[in-house]
Amino acid sequence: MEKEWRNCALTLDKDSMQVYKGLVGDLSALRGKSPSYTTLDCVLSKVSGQQKSRELVTTVYQAEQPNCLKAYDVFFTDLWLTGSGGFIADSGVDRIVYSFLQYSIKFELQMKLQDIRAYHLCEQWSSIARVLKHPMADEADATKVLEEEASLLGRSLYTNDGNNSEVSASMYIAFISQCWRHLKDCESAYAVLADIAKLSHVSSETAEEKAATRISLLKLMDRYYLGYFFSESD
Repeated sequence: MEKEWRNCALTLDKDSMQVYKGLVGDLSALRGKSPSYTTLDCVLSKVSGQQKSRELVTTVYQAEQPNCLKAYDVFFTDLWLTGSGGFIADSGVDRIVYSFLQYSIKFELQMKLQDIRAYHLCEQWSSIARVLKHPMADEADATKVLEEEASLLGRSLYTNDGNNSEVSASMYIAFISQCWRHLKDCESAYAVLADIAKLSHVSSETAEEKAATRISLLKLMDRYYLGYFFSESD
């Protein structure tokens, strides 16, 4: 099992402590912040180079047990509430969606639909189905099958809504990933992904979320906020 370093008290030898005090002291003076906040800023800069990313990382690690589900929740909720679809969606959100899909498969995510949030999920999923019901003329045949599949998945949500049963999250994330070209401008797609993250829990008895998994995801999200994915597509 991976060793978790939750006790972050400084235990440095005399020379290292002298370097730490001197360097942090100078940086604190330059930034006009206390040594504690200066140290935190330096740590945050290792995984977040943009303010939005820094806010996300801060929210994730304010939790007693930080995990990737919280990161996905914060990320997709932000895109949903700020309406950051369209242009920004072309710059790499699909990579985040795909990483969510891989995570859901590896950790066997299950959604608890007795949560009140499930009602919101059902409503937003219905919106996705309606988007696919009115495709561009030259894509009517291709999206008809997708619309039927979306309706079938929606019925499964409504059937289990309010019951004690659980539903696999991966099949819903997989569907969104598959249809991303049609859904990237649909605000409900981001709302659904956020709801899935909120309602899901890990059911795998063998998979263990490691620190490397969390840091890798946060760096991926940081690349999105910095616009690196958009640059790569030019």
